[in-house]
Amino acid sequence: MKSPQSGRVVALILAGASAAFVLAARQPPSPVGPSAPPATFSADRAWHHVEALAARPHPVATAAHDSARAYVERELRALSIEPEVQLTTGIGTRGRSAARVANIVARIPGARPGGKAILVAVHYDGVPSGPAAGDDGAGVAAVLEMLRALRNGPMLLNDLIILVSDAEEVGLLGASAFVAEHRWAKDVALVLDFEARGTTGRSMMFETGANNLDVVRALRSVRDVSASSLMVTVYRVLPNDTDLSELARLGQPALNFAFIGGVTRYHTPFDNAEQLNRGSLQHHGQQLLALVRRFGREPLPRPVTTDAVFFDLPVIGIVWYPEPWALPIAILVALAAVGGAVRASRGDPRRLRAAALGASGMVASVAVAAMLNGWVARAIVGWHAYMQWDGEPGWSGVYAAALVLAALAIAAGGWALVRRWALVRGAWTGALIVWAVLAIVVAVMLPGVSYLLAWPLAGAAVLAWSEQFETRVSAINGWAGILVALAVVVPVIAMVGGYALPLDQLGAQAAATLVAMTTWLLAPRIDDLLGASRWRGVAMLATVAVAVTGYGMATVRRSAMAPTPVDLLYAMPADRGDAWLATSATEHRTGSWAAAALGSSAERPAAMAMTVPLRAMLERSRGWNGWARKVERLPLAGASVAVRSVTLSATGTTYNLLIAAPADAQAVSFRTVGATVREALVDGRRVDQSRYRRASPDFSLTYFAPAREGVALTLDVKGAAPFDLDVATLRYGVALVPLAIPPRPPHVVPVHQGDQTMVVQRVRLARP
Repeated sequence: MKSPQSGRVVALILAGASAAFVLAARQPPSPVGPSAPPATFSADRAWHHVEALAARPHPVATAAHDSARAYVERELRALSIEPEVQLTTGIGTRGRSAARVANIVARIPGARPGGKAILVAVHYDGVPSGPAAGDDGAGVAAVLEMLRALRNGPMLLNDLIILVSDAEEVGLLGASAFVAEHRWAKDVALVLDFEARGTTGRSMMFETGANNLDVVRALRSVRDVSASSLMVTVYRVLPNDTDLSELARLGQPALNFAFIGGVTRYHTPFDNAEQLNRGSLQHHGQQLLALVRRFGREPLPRPVTTDAVFFDLPVIGIVWYPEPWALPIAILVALAAVGGAVRASRGDPRRLRAAALGASGMVASVAVAAMLNGWVARAIVGWHAYMQWDGEPGWSGVYAAALVLAALAIAAGGWALVRRWALVRGAWTGALIVWAVLAIVVAVMLPGVSYLLAWPLAGAAVLAWSEQFETRVSAINGWAGILVALAVVVPVIAMVGGYALPLDQLGAQAAATLVAMTTWLLAPRIDDLLGASRWRGVAMLATVAVAVTGYGMATVRRSAMAPTPVDLLYAMPADRGDAWLATSATEHRTGSWAAAALGSSAERPAAMAMTVPLRAMLERSRGWNGWARKVERLPLAGASVAVRSVTLSATGTTYNLLIAAPADAQAVSFRTVGATVREALVDGRRVDQSRYRRASPDFSLTYFAPAREGVALTLDVKGAAPFDLDVATLRYGVALVPLAIPPRPPHVVPVHQGDQTMVVQRVRLARP
């Protein structure tokens, strides 16, 4: 029987190690001061770039956007780098948008100029709702400071191309235009992209191109890196995009970096220089500089390799191996772990029964922890909405800690129940068998994720064999195995729990599953922790979880750390007397600012006597089909649509249109109704719909920053039947005063594209 003092020691070691690994996963390095050597990256030296770029919001088609571009050009010239501006039409291949873009492109020749080159990509545009200090002011600042440091060090052998792209926020349009049209695109042999989805945290390498083993090996040489093939595997199936989604069409090796802490401030007014963590900028820049120097002195193009399985460990850095090794490693550690546990339990006459109890107990407790945590997370979010506390509970670290403790209590309770009828080592054998089976299955199906199961299982194998010897060396080895397991799993739990994923049902279930599985993996030490009074320990964990939840209920509120996002839409048809103020259903709650803005006469759009094109736009626009009230019309002009020519063929009709937006509009959107569009051209460029994230039976496109002369749209339509074209003119913001909308409270903010004003019209197109 273990003493209470032994349990306390185990608790301190497990808690201390877990806290250290959480901190290592989230804490960026300290910023380097302005007195650092000239060839060193310094966040403090780069900071004035962030302040200049994030002085105010600078979305496309605004004067502030033009000022941001001019600033970057001036700073490049100050470094004796002559930029060029690529003025063209960018057409997205991931989403339905286009724009008149102005990319800033520069080429720094190496000692062997004119050959293959490294491409570093960031973007200078922002969203209407915030000043974009993190996304992507930090990226631009990192590039400018990197170039300054680079010029104070050895010359690169290879050329370096800098792409400060335009219109990333409205569809990756600058990057698309670079790939499609720029003469230097053919020279790119490697891509480094830097992004952000928040204002703090470590700059993580979360995405690569295909066949990434070579670049991961190079990444191993960069100090203090956060990266894993788990992130790469998950990101490849997510409906998310950065400029790399377009630059990937170049077919070259690539690394994509971003910090994601403080996601509740992402694309809001609080994405500002005051909230941005200088350490996050430092991490961005020091990795960028190290990689440019590494790849800049090595031959291009890079060797063709397979994909890698990789992850980072504190102090050690990146651990990597070829993806084909994943299955043999999983089988090897599975045999070692299960074999060690079986040998350790050989003195138990009921070990088969104990193993069956352990396996079933682990599966049951993991399932209960996942289901209960998912339900509790949904209840917490729902209660905050009901009480109008907001505070983004799904991203709260307090609630994340509470849910982790709850999952730990459930798993420990499952273990305590099994221990009533089974000895430690026999029951643990069953748990390790479950881990082993999962490790092998994941290695086959998702090799990039396999390390998350294989290496903790290897740590358990060390513990299993060490448990058989009562020596100081074996005890040290056992704890080393435990620390390896924690070092791999805990950072992933820290990333999942309200950091990379919100604590909605999926995020809470993922975190609970990992916590419960890890509890069973380390069952012998958990047994030491709980001691003879196992249920008392379980009750204590559950009590602390409830107490932390209560603390969250009392303290998690809207603030600059977690503002409440609310967007409004003013919409009116161009040809009738009605106009509407709308918001989404999730934002319109009794007593909320959105409800006050819409007033007591607000209705659901389905019950409204709207004009047909306006109803169609609201129903098809994600987020706006919520609540609306009728308001007065404002003197706003819509776009003009001119039919320049109609060409008939045996199978269809080709329409050449010119759509001109008013001078004060930022975008014009159009959608066909009742027509099959076989091909579309915008400003003479083919619209490639083959890579779109979402399919649609209609052709639609939103064009940002349209030229004064208008947008040239060509539609090749199947057949000869008439059809309608819905056209919406978009402006940033909503006129609050004429519509008697109350001012927003300090922490109720627009988000992403923010408030919008839309004028809608329907044009009938038919053969002459």
